[in-house]
Amino acid sequence: MAEVIAVVKANAFGHGDVRVAHTAMRTGASGLGVTTYHEAFGLRRAGITAPILTWLISPGDDHEAALAAELDIAVGTLDVLEAIARVCVTTRRTGRIHLHVDCGMNREGARSSELLPLIHRSRALERAGLIRVIGLMGHLPDAGLGPEHNEEGLELFAAAYHQAFVAGLRPAGRIRNGN
Repeated sequence: MAEVIAVVKANAFGHGDVRVAHTAMRTGASGLGVTTYHEAFGLRRAGITAPILTWLISPGDDHEAALAAELDIAVGTLDVLEAIARVCVTTRRTGRIHLHVDCGMNREGARSSELLPLIHRSRALERAGLIRVIGLMGHLPDAGLGPEHNEEGLELFAAAYHQAFVAGLRPAGRIRNGN
């Protein structure tokens, strides 16, 4: 069965993130998605214990608090990966990482030229026990228009998954977010 992550970013698009999160989890979602740590921390403060993936990450964000809150973190740059790894060393926590691939949205995620170094460094950090790459994600630029409008993005995503697999990573989940 496919896993579904309910995206509750931006206060669940104005519908109330906590209320929608509870409804989504009760009706079969396997996790939640938000853009920022701030949004994820709000869900945790409200008692939400479900897995939460967050994907707009900056090197200056509070990675220690994110690891303590057991967030899944989408990483699209080496700078962010290294910042998280440093916190993993000092806190002795293992970071749960999704590699974030730019599938044509051109606003977040690793571009093709940045992807292989990110994959290889992630694999080295995984071998060291600092992180665990649990997934791969990317935003399709025109998801609402259907697959025929996203062929290039789907190909980029498939290539990224293949590169991660060849490098020895075994991400359990693959998330394609169309918003």
